[in-house]
Amino acid sequence: MRAGMAGRRAGVSTLVLSATVSVSMLFASASSAAPSVADGDSPLRRTGFVTVPQVDGRGYTLIASINTLFDTNFRRQSQAFGGAQGAFRVSPLVEAGVGTRVGRQQLFLGGTIGRDYFIDNSNFNRNRYSVGGGANLRVGSSCTGNLGGEFRRRQLLQTDAVALADNVQRDLIAGAAFNCQGPVGIGFGGSAVYNQARNERLERQPFDFDSFTVAPQISYASPVLGIFSLGGSYQEVRYPQRQVATPDGLFRDGLDILSARLGYSRDLGTRLSLNVGASLIDASAQPSSQLLLIPGVGGGIAVIDREGFKGAGFDSALTLRLGQRMTITGSADRSVNGGLNVGALFTVRNSYGLDLDYRLTPALSAGFGGTIFNSNFRGSFASPDEPQRRVSDNNRRVYGQLAYAPGNRMRVVAEVSHQDRESNPSIFSFSSTTALLRLQFTYGRS
Repeated sequence: MRAGMAGRRAGVSTLVLSATVSVSMLFASASSAAPSVADGDSPLRRTGFVTVPQVDGRGYTLIASINTLFDTNFRRQSQAFGGAQGAFRVSPLVEAGVGTRVGRQQLFLGGTIGRDYFIDNSNFNRNRYSVGGGANLRVGSSCTGNLGGEFRRRQLLQTDAVALADNVQRDLIAGAAFNCQGPVGIGFGGSAVYNQARNERLERQPFDFDSFTVAPQISYASPVLGIFSLGGSYQEVRYPQRQVATPDGLFRDGLDILSARLGYSRDLGTRLSLNVGASLIDASAQPSSQLLLIPGVGGGIAVIDREGFKGAGFDSALTLRLGQRMTITGSADRSVNGGLNVGALFTVRNSYGLDLDYRLTPALSAGFGGTIFNSNFRGSFASPDEPQRRVSDNNRRVYGQLAYAPGNRMRVVAEVSHQDRESNPSIFSFSSTTALLRLQFTYGRS
């Protein structure tokens, strides 16, 4: 249900893959239990990055949808930049996927094509498309693997960007993962992922990034106690359009993130699912020092250390099913992320989400919830799109939704939400209210 609400991710500018994600699910589509976020953003808790449809078995799927969205402040502008301006956005989209089995192995190929039409603001109109594929592998009775990749291109609509601009973002992702874990005993797994993001708008090219992440993990499963896991991750993020002056010359700006995580997950019957983790994080700027010009009389050049981060992180997800009709999903995370749509080296972010789904009838359901993101930016800088350095953002969003699905093929969703961003500096603060109507038709065979 939530995958439809959150929409498909276009950009992966906030992606940090680590051992907090089960490697066996690394290439799955966005989780249907993920909390709802603003249209254009990824779900609060992701289980993967391949967003094209994945067909299981021999078959195909075809999904046609059209979103009509009214936003009272579609450019996310404060009074300092001219104030709020309302607009309609109409987004038709077609998604298709095919799958086939070769022995026990599943192959899949999918893609999407669509366009965003901004009524009375046609300079923001852009095509969107993606293509991806891969394989879901199985060896023996307890080992699974995934490999694949995806290319995506669309208007940058993510709300971490300070404002909507005429910018298209392209993303290229490739990787592989494996996991060996039986119902009892020791298991192990790992993943390796490459991610590239490019902005076509010249003013946003300083936000381009390349990242590579490796994440090994060992685990122990017990039918009585649950699953314990110990993992680590190393992420290398580089910004190809930014240079740092050092005593040894110019170097490409970047960031290295090391983390270690202890996790626990358990299903308590059919009503409660729990997944929690605690981590230690060490983020260091690369290069670690830079030259600084000291102006004024007696000024000169000094060598200074660049800012990093060492501290604790956490992640938690709880799903509670109350009878056949109600489901409550909550999550909380603290993480360090590089590769942003923000003029900063990295961000330390706390995020919280709570959603309630209630099935009124077999065909009609209601949803309510909200999300909070608190972001502190480190190594921030001014740019043409961000004339002042961003220090921090506090983002809040609440929503209410009705979904009607009279059968397996047709679905209608109506959603009203309100969101605001309290920024430091305040010129980047904004608030808006949106109303969304989604019509979706699905056809396929498997």
